[in-house]
Amino acid sequence: MLKNMALPEIPQSALERKQLLNEILKAAGEPFKWAPLLIEVKRILDANSLEELPVLFDQIEKEGLLEECAELFRNSAHNPSVRSSINYLDELLIRHRRKRAIHPEEEPTYRYRLTYAKGSLVAILGTPELQRIFLRAFQSVGVLFKYDFSKHPKPMIELAPLLAPGATGLNEFIDFQCRYELPISEKEFLGRLSMRLPSGLMVKSCARIPTFASSISELASCGHWLWTIDESIISKESIVKRIQDFYSSTTFMLASPNGRESICDLRLVIYDLRIQSDALVWSTDLTYLHSPNPLRSIAQVLGIESNQIRGLGRTSLTLNEDIRLKQSDKFSRKLKNIYEDATILDDDSSIAHRNDEDDDYITLG
Repeated sequence: MLKNMALPEIPQSALERKQLLNEILKAAGEPFKWAPLLIEVKRILDANSLEELPVLFDQIEKEGLLEECAELFRNSAHNPSVRSSINYLDELLIRHRRKRAIHPEEEPTYRYRLTYAKGSLVAILGTPELQRIFLRAFQSVGVLFKYDFSKHPKPMIELAPLLAPGATGLNEFIDFQCRYELPISEKEFLGRLSMRLPSGLMVKSCARIPTFASSISELASCGHWLWTIDESIISKESIVKRIQDFYSSTTFMLASPNGRESICDLRLVIYDLRIQSDALVWSTDLTYLHSPNPLRSIAQVLGIESNQIRGLGRTSLTLNEDIRLKQSDKFSRKLKNIYEDATILDDDSSIAHRNDEDDDYITLG
C-alpha cells in the first residue's frame, strides 16, 4: 500500500533555497579560526585515524569544547568503526551537561546584539538558512557560542523577528551569547565577519548588551514594509480599490492553503496601508498571535498571487522600550534563580543531586 502512495512534491522555491545555501557554505570553506583541537578532530575524522581520538577527547573536555566536537561528529560522514568513539563522547557530554545544569550561574555569559541587512541577492533564503550562514561566519572569526539547556543543546543565537523567504530587510537583528568575550573590538569583528558573508548580507553594528536584556522578539511590536508597484501585475487604480475594500471589511480572513478554516484576520494585522509615490507601504502587528507570511497576506489583499510580488522589503521595525534595563538591580539579583528555574522546567522530571566533593551523581525520581 505504501508503494502506491504519492510522496508530496518538494516546492521549487525550497529546492532553490537549498541550492543557494549549499553554494554559499561551500564557497565559505572551513572556519579558519577554529580552535586547534577542533581542527585536529576534523582531520582525524577525514583521515579515519581513530586511534588518536581518545587522547584528544580528554583535552577537548578540559578546554570546554565538547559541544563543538559533537557538532563535528554530527556533520561529518563517518562509518561504523567510529561508533566506540561516539559512545565515549556521549558519556563525556552527559557528564558535562549535568554539571552545567546544576550550576548554570557559574558559566560565564557574554551577550551581543548585531544588526544587518538582507539584500536581494539572498532574498529567497529564510531564517533557518540565514542562521546556518551566520553560524558558520561567527565560528570563522573565533566566536565560541554558549549552548542552551535543551536535551540536545544548540548554540544560543536568535534571528528575530522572522523574515520570510522572498523578502529583504534593511535593519534586522541577531542576538547571540558567547562563553568568552569577543577577542577583538566590535569594529574589527564586523570587518572580519563581512569578509566571511556572501554578497547580499551586510553587517552594520554589533554591541554587547546585558545578559538580562529582553530579546528582540519580545521588543518588536510592528514591522514596516514597502513594495515598489509593478503595474504590469496590478495598476495603481486597482490597488486603491483593493485598499478601500480592505478597510470597508469588518474582517478579512487569510485564506488557508490547505483548505482549513482560517484563524488569521488580516484586519487585525495590517494597518496604515497606502500608496506612497510609486510604492505600496504598510505596517504589520508583530504581537498578533497568528502573524502571517507578509507575501501571502498582502497578495490576498491585492487579489494577486504571492509569487508575483518581487522586491518586498521590511524597511524597519518598531521596538518597545526594554523595561528590564531600568530594573537591572532586580534582574541581576534574580539571575541565578531564573537560570535554575529554566533548567528544571526544560529538563525531565528527574532531579540530579551532586556532592561537591564527589563526581558521582545520584538521580532522584
